[in-house]
Amino acid sequence: MVEEKKLNIYQKLVEVRKGIEKFEKDTQGYNFTYVSGTQVLRAIKSNLDKLGIILEQHLVNPIVEDGLVKSPMKMIWVNADNPKDERIVIDWFMVGKQKDPSQSFGSGLTYAERYFLMKFFNIPTDDDDPDGLGKGKDRDKSQDKSQDKLDERPVTEKQLNFYHIKVKLAKIQDTDKYSDRIKKQFKVDSKKKLKRWQFDKVIEELEKKIKEKDEQDVTDDFNDKFPEGA
Repeated sequence: MVEEKKLNIYQKLVEVRKGIEKFEKDTQGYNFTYVSGTQVLRAIKSNLDKLGIILEQHLVNPIVEDGLVKSPMKMIWVNADNPKDERIVIDWFMVGKQKDPSQSFGSGLTYAERYFLMKFFNIPTDDDDPDGLGKGKDRDKSQDKSQDKLDERPVTEKQLNFYHIKVKLAKIQDTDKYSDRIKKQFKVDSKKKLKRWQFDKVIEELEKKIKEKDEQDVTDDFNDKFPEGA
């Protein structure tokens, strides 16, 4: 009888990723359409269970201020077949703000988990697919016109809160300098005066920074755990 080859934690996570094609933005909120946490978990849970992979989520010194809950996090992948030696630890961050602190806590954790899983597995959403619906001639012209009108509207407080979350996730060191650069680029004296199309460009840049940071963190963690010549 041929013995089944045991996979290490990185190989198992690659197998999980192979089982995902892409996510579709299926939920609306904060003036954005985004991927729901249910869709993300549904796409990976069966393979995580099958391969014996656990995601631990730990808060590090959480702070609660007037309904705002924020905390550095440790997202830890654990191989259940070898939990002591096979672990991948990734620094992350959570922010949640609702009227009630308990709701802030829940929404912050939900968003942090969803966004972490999407970026860790590098899975595109429908808007990232160049061959997706709404491209070129297939896009509805009336939708384009309504979007143009929406883009010229000023940003909302909720969108600015979303910006601060992205800045945290991108680990921008000098946030004041970064803010000044944005205001100079779009010739405004306050981010509150940004148009929505300008705000979208800022978020797009931050998402690129987050992705680059995530990929570098995973690479560094891999090199630390499996150095050349070891």
